[in-house]
Amino acid sequence: LPESEASVERLLAAVDGWAVPLASMIRETPAEQVSCVPVSHRSSPWRWHDDRHVVIGDAAHAMLPALGLGAGHAIVDAALLAGLLAGEADPRQAFVGFEAIRRREVTRVARSAARAWDVSHGHGLVGRVGRVAADLAPSFLAVRAVASLAG
Repeated sequence: LPESEASVERLLAAVDGWAVPLASMIRETPAEQVSCVPVSHRSSPWRWHDDRHVVIGDAAHAMLPALGLGAGHAIVDAALLAGLLAGEADPRQAFVGFEAIRRREVTRVARSAARAWDVSHGHGLVGRVGRVAADLAPSFLAVRAVASLAG
């Protein structure tokens, strides 16, 4: 199979057993417009900064895309860091303050995203039961849950 057709087949195999409209949408999408990108989880670095450098966004706290909050947290990181740097003569103090303010929150959200990923994409019992529960739950509950994590 050409790579694009193989991507469609891999994607269909990955969503086997999921909601019917998803598989239909994949089949109706032209193969050349489909690509498969593996998603993986990695732990946050032990420190986000040294004396001269600081990492923000995914470099500091990559999140699985289950909740769609990674980019928003990167923007919050940038805005907070800019404000701290503007108010500090010593950038190292801004880096320390930035990590102290953000680490706990983004760790909480990243863990929630990992749990949501396990439920929505897992192939075991947790995934199957989670998808059934999500299909049965009123949509406003999901919106409320994500909103509580978005801040």
